[in-house]
Amino acid sequence: MIKDLIKFATHLDSIGLVKEASTVDAMIMKLSQHKDGSFDQPLEAREFAMHINSKSESKGGFGRYENPINLFKFLEAYEGQDGVIICTYENRGSGSEGQKLNQLEGMFTGITTDGIENPYPKHANIVKARVYARGEVLEIKIKKSLF
Repeated sequence: MIKDLIKFATHLDSIGLVKEASTVDAMIMKLSQHKDGSFDQPLEAREFAMHINSKSESKGGFGRYENPINLFKFLEAYEGQDGVIICTYENRGSGSEGQKLNQLEGMFTGITTDGIENPYPKHANIVKARVYARGEVLEIKIKKSLF
């Protein structure tokens, strides 16, 4: 249902009904937000994390998904400042700290330092992605109005 509302709000925006689209966006936020203030995992963040997981090389020559160096699992999503939803993921991959960081930098230059703006062209509403805590946490910021 939320996906349909997002499409509807996007359509309203595209035909110039900005006020109506904002009303639908507010409904989406209410439906998505839990009592503790957290949110469900946004589709765009999920697809970006899955993209990284699918590109992660295996450690020790096994099949791609048997022993990946990087494997991100969703932890939580919450409202941040400046109209963004912040999604965090835990790295459960089998690689060492160096392997994890090197592989991530090879995929997205700058993701392990300051982070990168608009890292995934497929979803323009992903504002920024960065990895911290020695490669153990992925943080993805998504525009709240498009969530």
